[in-house]
Amino acid sequence: MHIPAFDIDLRHYVTANRLFLMGLAMAMILVYHGFNFILNPLGRLNIGYVGVDLFLFLSGFGLARSYENNATWRFYLNRLQRIFPVYLIAVTLAYVILRHQWTVKDYLLNAFTLGYYYDGGVKRFDWYLESLPFLYLFFPLFHQIGKIRLIGLSLVFMSVVIIIYAIDMSWWYDCLVARLPIFLYGIILYKYNIYNVRLSFMIAVLTPVVYICVSPFLAVSMLVIPIIALFSFVFNDTSQIVSSVLSFLGRYSLEIYCVNTLIHKLFLTYNLHLSHKLFVYLIVQPIIVYVFIKTEKSIKRVFL
Repeated sequence: MHIPAFDIDLRHYVTANRLFLMGLAMAMILVYHGFNFILNPLGRLNIGYVGVDLFLFLSGFGLARSYENNATWRFYLNRLQRIFPVYLIAVTLAYVILRHQWTVKDYLLNAFTLGYYYDGGVKRFDWYLESLPFLYLFFPLFHQIGKIRLIGLSLVFMSVVIIIYAIDMSWWYDCLVARLPIFLYGIILYKYNIYNVRLSFMIAVLTPVVYICVSPFLAVSMLVIPIIALFSFVFNDTSQIVSSVLSFLGRYSLEIYCVNTLIHKLFLTYNLHLSHKLFVYLIVQPIIVYVFIKTEKSIKRVFL
């Protein structure tokens, strides 16, 4: 049987639809967090956190393009300008929410993205946001590993499996370590366009085994390429409304993710009724995102 999705040029598709795919990743995370922090009828089947894996795959892809087309200093400056204005706003608001749990020291550590690495990361703001500077800082190393292509990817994958087995890590460290292979694959795809969609579907069949025996995060990351392939096939003629919504989510994914993280902190800090949680998540959250975006733009106009 001939399936068009198997014939996609993955690098070309990701290049042409990166914003759209980032929106898809953000939508998955919003649904995952909505279920997980409000009402979760799916239990462990709620694997919408695969959106984070998709984000990191796209980050590796986009960073490789930026790294190869900019001077090193410009590469890092671009990353700082993109991340830190919105991140610092979010951390400051988190300090307001967590004022009875965070000290000024906790706030400063998180402001410099060090809360994730200090004292077991218990008072981190968010593992994903605070791991991004780590991935940026060591990107030249990942870029070099990418030059040995699938051998490098295999070595990183096996190293991750060994680390997860050998070290009893908290889940928020597992979250980062288990995603390193898919991040590296994004780099390799951009540089060399190495992919085999049929093989990726065959590998995805092993997801339950890896989920049980190694790490759920590593297992779910194996679904990223099949998801992209299926999405390119099923949504080949995406409606204008769906396209516009996902493109918006992708364009402001960082801002939306920061606000969503703040909502998560709010839910964990205050015991809200289910109806109140739904109201905050579905009504208040979009309003905060709008204000957040406007505030960030104003700050950037003044300081950048």
